[in-house]
Amino acid sequence: TFRKGFLAEPRDRARILGDLGDMRKRLAENKPKRGVWDVARGSGGLQDIELFAQAEALLAGAAVTDVTGQLTVTPQLVSAADSDLLLDAHQLEAAVKQASRLLAEGVVDPEQLGRGAQAFLLREADAPDFETLSARLQELSAAAGAIIDAAIAAKTPKAGAA
Repeated sequence: TFRKGFLAEPRDRARILGDLGDMRKRLAENKPKRGVWDVARGSGGLQDIELFAQAEALLAGAAVTDVTGQLTVTPQLVSAADSDLLLDAHQLEAAVKQASRLLAEGVVDPEQLGRGAQAFLLREADAPDFETLSARLQELSAAAGAIIDAAIAAKTPKAGAA
């Protein structure tokens, strides 16, 4: 198939990472993050992690299409621990995004939700309260963004990467 043939060809790591950096810059300029509950956008958000995962899969020559597979099949740019953190961030952000879609149009504002909706969002995110959830989202997003920034800046595999 085309995909297998394409993935079997040699890849230019610097070009892929340069393109990834350019895409992240365009997204930041054209679709800026609108607060902690905008889990899709911004450095370390869903879009950012998914783009990075696609670059990982491309560099590995892997035909996997899910984020978990892309980040774990053969990490090319980050250590296994960093890959795990990216997966943790993606999992939490995806849970918040999916629950939010059922509760509101656009970015959810927990203060505007009723008690039942708030309880649902907290349950889906496995968080005891919104303060804890907000802090965890900020922490994981910042860490994921820093990992991706470092990987792009290095343009070579990190020590300890598989």
